[in-house]
Amino acid sequence: MRRYAIALMGALMMIAPLAMSKLGHSQAQEKPTQTQEKPKGDVAAGKELYMANCRKCHGEQGEGKPAMYRRVNATIVHLGSKQAQEKSDDEIRKSMTDGFGKMEKIEDLTPQEIENILAFVRTLKQEPTKQ
Repeated sequence: MRRYAIALMGALMMIAPLAMSKLGHSQAQEKPTQTQEKPKGDVAAGKELYMANCRKCHGEQGEGKPAMYRRVNATIVHLGSKQAQEKSDDEIRKSMTDGFGKMEKIEDLTPQEIENILAFVRTLKQEPTKQ
């Protein structure tokens, strides 16, 4: 259940920007996002937690597993994409701890484990493709 909840959290984190854009003027639009916060977590520990809890739905490098996204009727957004990485650390933490949309909150991760996963997810950032 824990792994499924984490996977759902990630999927729903990717859907949030679309939902917010449908709401019109929001708090997220009033202030700049804080994507460059320095994560307080340990990347290596976060990778281990990610592989144990998130990989099932999000894939090894955040690419997403189509079958799992179809199960929850969600659109795949790579965790390293601009759309995902633009989220502030607080937004990502809140998705993990409070849940979002279809994703249930995750009750059995410690605050430090959340920071560790966040630190790892930030390493997945993709560089823009040059054309």
